Amino acid sequence: MPPGALAPGTLLDGRYEIRRLLAVGGFASVYEARQLKIERIVAIKVLGITPGVAADPEFHTRFEQEARAAASIEHPGVVTIHDFGIVESSGAPFIVMELMRGHDLETELQQYGAMAPAVAVRRHMAALDALAAAHTKGIVHKDLKPSNLFLVNAGEDDEIVKVLDFGIARMGPDAQLTRTGQVPGTPRYLAPEYIDDGRAGPTLDVYQMGLILVEMLTGRPVVAESSPFRCLMIHSAGQLEIPDEILESPLGPVVQRALTLQPEDRYLDAAAFAEALRAVRVSEIRAPILSLGDAPMHARGNRGFPGGVGLDSAPLRKTSEDVIFGEDTVEEVTTGPENRSSRAVTVAQVPKDPPAPRPPLARQTPAPVERRGAVVGPQAAQIAQPVSAQPRWGLIAAVAAVGAVVLAVVAWLGVAAGPPDYPPPPPGFALMVPGTFYMGSPDNEPGRALIGEERHKVQLTRAFVLGTTEVTRSDWKRVMGSDPSSRPACGEQCPVDNVSWWDVLAYANKRSEEVGLGACYELKDCSGAHGRDFLCLDVRFAGLDCNGYRLPTEAEWEYAARAGTTVARYVSRLDNIAWYEGNSGGNPRPVAQMAPNAWGLHDMLGNVWEWVWDDHAPYPEGAAKDPLGPDRRFERVHRGGGWTSAASDCRAARRDYNQTTYRFSDLGFRLARTWQAN
Repeated sequence: MPPGALAPGTLLDGRYEIRRLLAVGGFASVYEARQLKIERIVAIKVLGITPGVAADPEFHTRFEQEARAAASIEHPGVVTIHDFGIVESSGAPFIVMELMRGHDLETELQQYGAMAPAVAVRRHMAALDALAAAHTKGIVHKDLKPSNLFLVNAGEDDEIVKVLDFGIARMGPDAQLTRTGQVPGTPRYLAPEYIDDGRAGPTLDVYQMGLILVEMLTGRPVVAESSPFRCLMIHSAGQLEIPDEILESPLGPVVQRALTLQPEDRYLDAAAFAEALRAVRVSEIRAPILSLGDAPMHARGNRGFPGGVGLDSAPLRKTSEDVIFGEDTVEEVTTGPENRSSRAVTVAQVPKDPPAPRPPLARQTPAPVERRGAVVGPQAAQIAQPVSAQPRWGLIAAVAAVGAVVLAVVAWLGVAAGPPDYPPPPPGFALMVPGTFYMGSPDNEPGRALIGEERHKVQLTRAFVLGTTEVTRSDWKRVMGSDPSSRPACGEQCPVDNVSWWDVLAYANKRSEEVGLGACYELKDCSGAHGRDFLCLDVRFAGLDCNGYRLPTEAEWEYAARAGTTVARYVSRLDNIAWYEGNSGGNPRPVAQMAPNAWGLHDMLGNVWEWVWDDHAPYPEGAAKDPLGPDRRFERVHRGGGWTSAASDCRAARRDYNQTTYRFSDLGFRLARTWQAN
């Protein structure tokens, strides 16, 4: 339990008994509690207030005013506030509200990406109706963002969209900022007038809802800069990039008016915005899919978009495990935006980053496995394209005719068209085709080290195959004839652990020799027994063009772990993909028991840390191509976290390192091999 958290059994105001902690966010903690007299289960949000603010009578007066105003909004789309008070022990204010089951829109977008236009508009209209009820009472939210829109029973027939934190969002630890001339709020979603002079009317909420609507349709924030200052500059200058597909559709004029630089030119309030949106034919809305979210393809289900059962279909899936109420999420930066044309709504264009890489399209993955009562298996990840509502048969016929001629000419010339053709990978391996990605983490990623994870662009020019699981005890014993593992009771299919970096190089060489390949490592002046005290004084690496088995480079490992995503983890819910200190029970687990990432790789996070080739050193400045890292020290990197690791260590960008002779009970590896096209 975090320091300062309320323990189960704590009584607040003699009426509310704390049952358990549900979530800890940027400015508040949320608890499940029992209202004693009427035996009602409620959610209690305790604001994280600094001692100086908590003791300020003016703050308490303002808090009471905000809480009363929020409680006065009566609408099914606004979370019901039952009560409010002060925690006696700390002076922190608390809000008592309905306990809801579901997750916020930010989680929905991170997991599943762009929504079908019909789904996005339906959810957006529900939120606007709730805001309209607040605007009629003269209440402005001021901090609308996906994490403040909550989906109850997401994807079901009885789905409800709830607006969270009216007024309360500005009562957190930054409450004193309004006295020092700073602007509280979320930089990605701040309106120009609020930045410039603090003006806050219903048109501020209209602006923020306009941004959210575009994000729902594309899967990506309109302003996706990592720098808060840069975000503020874009809003103040009106340099919002909206994809042409949206602007040129019937939705374009509606979005443009909602996002106009001058507030007096926008819709007057949420009701007017909703009225304009109702007049748009949803079937004619077109939007590019800029982000598919971070859920594995097999977990997406038949969402009806794209390529599903139709644009009017709601997402077909259950989210019964998502039971956190109003969880406050920390913004994660998405970089490497789309390679589509966009134009600024009001003033000018914002320079684009390089196009985001497409994920590998061809790979071999393990057969589906039975897990927790459901059969799951990885799917090939593909970037989907927007689909036209009506086929254009004349155009299709013309294109087909031209294509036939082109193919005939290509065949006559003997020229192979299209991407390289790769042979199937060996059993137990998945193919990673060349690509470009952003390695490292944004400086606001939770758990990020102060140095050592600086984000930079990396290009990988060689295809490679990577083990779909970590090397197991069974694999090691067959090849090396020993068993170094510290937890033999775990079973043969648990990852081998307690192996040094030198042990791993020797194993890779032996695997290569087994199948008649050249060894990638020339080990020099070696002594000792593998898995116990094996040590070499030097090694010469044959290079990335070696055709034998080897360790992945650090860049290859992170490229494969991310599987085309840009967030901290390829799936938001760590318990679905990793064995770590929170769920391992103090032991490693057999491989492939958790969901794979979108490219078919299991346990890239958790279970055991994984050795990679690279020496530990600062990342290069600027972009890099096929980086190997320096080869001057004997401290090598391991990645991914293990069964003893905290959740913050189980991130795609997390780096750790140790001496090449280091062995530990949660340290193993997986193999790679450069893969040539046919």
